[in-house]
Amino acid sequence: GDSFRGTGLDTGQEVLALVREKTGLPIISDIHTPDQAGVAAEVLDVLQIPAFLCRQTDLLVAAGQTGKAVNIKKGQFQSPEEMVYALRKVLSTGNNRILLTERGSSFGYQDVVADMRSLVRMKSFGFPAGMVLVGPLSRSYQQGGFLDDPEIAKFEVANLLRDRSSLGLESYDICRLLEILWAAQRILHLLDEVDLSQMSVDVDFKVSGKGIGVLEAPRGVLVHSYLINRGCIERMRLLVATQFNNPYINLLLKDLAENYLVDSRISEKGEQLIGRCVRIFDPCLSCATH
Repeated sequence: GDSFRGTGLDTGQEVLALVREKTGLPIISDIHTPDQAGVAAEVLDVLQIPAFLCRQTDLLVAAGQTGKAVNIKKGQFQSPEEMVYALRKVLSTGNNRILLTERGSSFGYQDVVADMRSLVRMKSFGFPAGMVLVGPLSRSYQQGGFLDDPEIAKFEVANLLRDRSSLGLESYDICRLLEILWAAQRILHLLDEVDLSQMSVDVDFKVSGKGIGVLEAPRGVLVHSYLINRGCIERMRLLVATQFNNPYINLLLKDLAENYLVDSRISEKGEQLIGRCVRIFDPCLSCATH
């Protein structure tokens, strides 16, 4: 009809880009069709899925494939628990940068009531708080990381990852292989630069005190806390990569189990996919349970 629908996609993009440039603030806006996702991602920091479109598979997948953060508004026609299905559609692209918004629930005619209990229920899914992924894929998004190395950039798949083109769960394996190659090249480069024979280490083995170390290991972030008394470790606490990744692993396994459970048994294909989902994270369960 005659209802005003805005200035159009191109002009709207220009306006949002100008706002972003002038304010320095991150920009969020709605998309309504899958073909808008890629174009909008050129300007937006967060792609927003309108409440009445929160169950549209193609739209959610297209938004996830951009690699940008995706804010999904809960439809007024569904319960908070049902939002897990929208989550899974975005997660299927390998994108875990997801936020959920409570948009109220419809009661009777023309009435929308915001039920604050929905916030607590949706928070239990782990987005945006409580679920963090660590490892090669997370490191690939860091500026100056291994994807920016000219030798790695020669690979077409590296350019796809740099452009945030989702390769699904394979993204984790691909990033791990590229990072191993990059690390091997860096080792050779450092060996040519550093004369190890001129290095000496002076260690006081009778030291006492507390110390915390944070570093990036192949699996992801490691946090170690030590209490040392005259060189003896009296207490040690670890926060390892598997503990960060476990909530996401559990979500994937639950989803697969529900889809491949037949007569109380997991199908052969389901077993293969479950094994693959676990292996891509290379979990160290013994370390995670210390």
